[in-house]
Amino acid sequence: MSNSAQDPRPAWARVKTPADLGRFLRRRRLELHLSQEEVATRLGFHRNYLQEIEGGKDILAYRRLFDLARELGVEIRVQSRSSETLGPWSLPRVVDTRASTSGASDD
Repeated sequence: MSNSAQDPRPAWARVKTPADLGRFLRRRRLELHLSQEEVATRLGFHRNYLQEIEGGKDILAYRRLFDLARELGVEIRVQSRSSETLGPWSLPRVVDTRASTSGASDD
């Protein structure tokens, strides 16, 4: 499904691999007319990292996430919000929560 000016419905996809997710995120970024540099700067990381995400780079954490989902029988779906309610600068600001984390985990 595409999200065009004529079709305000949000786009969605089933993602089974980091490459699937990367393609979806890249397509959405382009629909919002945002550069990799704009998004990366807004989120507080380097453009090359965003390029790796969009390119579906085989990063261990991502691979484990998708392996875990498969093992547990979980289907991952992603959906973009309507372009009518999402402006190019509504991306979240980076908040560093590492200092306030007590180290407890939900096992």
